[in-house]
Amino acid sequence: MLERGLARGLGGLAWVAGAAPLSFRRGVGRGLGRLAHGAAGIRRETVERQIAASFPDRDAAWVAHTTRRCYRHFGEEFALLAGGPLRLGPALERVRDAGAFGTAVREAAGTGGGCVIVSAHLGNWELFGALLAWLDLRPLAVARRQRRPWDAVLTSLRAGHDVELVRRDEGAGPLMRGLADGRPVLLVADQHATTGSARLEFLGRPAWTFLGPARLSMAARVPLLFAGLVREGERYGPLLETIATGEAGDAAGGCGESEGAEGGAVAGTVAWLAALERAIRDAPSQYFWFHRRWKDIRPERRPRPRGRKKSTMNEPARAP
Repeated sequence: MLERGLARGLGGLAWVAGAAPLSFRRGVGRGLGRLAHGAAGIRRETVERQIAASFPDRDAAWVAHTTRRCYRHFGEEFALLAGGPLRLGPALERVRDAGAFGTAVREAAGTGGGCVIVSAHLGNWELFGALLAWLDLRPLAVARRQRRPWDAVLTSLRAGHDVELVRRDEGAGPLMRGLADGRPVLLVADQHATTGSARLEFLGRPAWTFLGPARLSMAARVPLLFAGLVREGERYGPLLETIATGEAGDAAGGCGESEGAEGGAVAGTVAWLAALERAIRDAPSQYFWFHRRWKDIRPERRPRPRGRKKSTMNEPARAP
């Protein structure tokens, strides 16, 4: 009930904040963050537990401080987005070296222009998607359907950002066609996974993780990049790292298959997880600890070896 009430409050913020200055919106966002952390206590125990387990060398005071900063960060970032697409321009102008970042993405993608960008719930991933569009990279973004009322809140915020959304249940076809057309495909893939996943080490503990980004890169023979956007005071800093797997990789720089398709997908996923870990350790309060990341999967629901079922978003069909 409290979580639903907060969602309605955030939706109301989005409705009234369109004409408000950024300082006002961020102030309201901080207030909502304090409410979610304090009186409402929304997922506070989950956040504290996961931060403590991921940073076992830190004491309880550091964990509590990081938890408070986490709620404040996401309150402020949602408030920034609440102004809608017309208000994103000033925020995007605060991205450090945005032009150089766009050039680096184009160079990493190569002559074909298509690439798979795997990102995470770190910093401001919604603003990152808008940044790709703002730089005329024509991104396709994969989005999962959220539980009500969050789906309506997030959909309304994404409207008008010039980022074409593909729902995960639409399959890999639209993504393969976009990559063939030279467009980058953005997947935020750090949450708990069931189908199309492997149990890999993440922040010191095994976690079920999507193999989809690496598999898509291999199937389309395009590069795999880890990228994102983190807050740096009043500005934002882009993250970008090319992920290479296997002994050689193909001509486009995608995930190599010298170890076999599954081995290449696992190696690529391990590599981008390592890049994400480094980013989280640099900015721990900007990671979305609210998601229960280290859940287990019942044995009967664990992923089957590839080839036993039809292709899904996390198991794309091979390029022709």
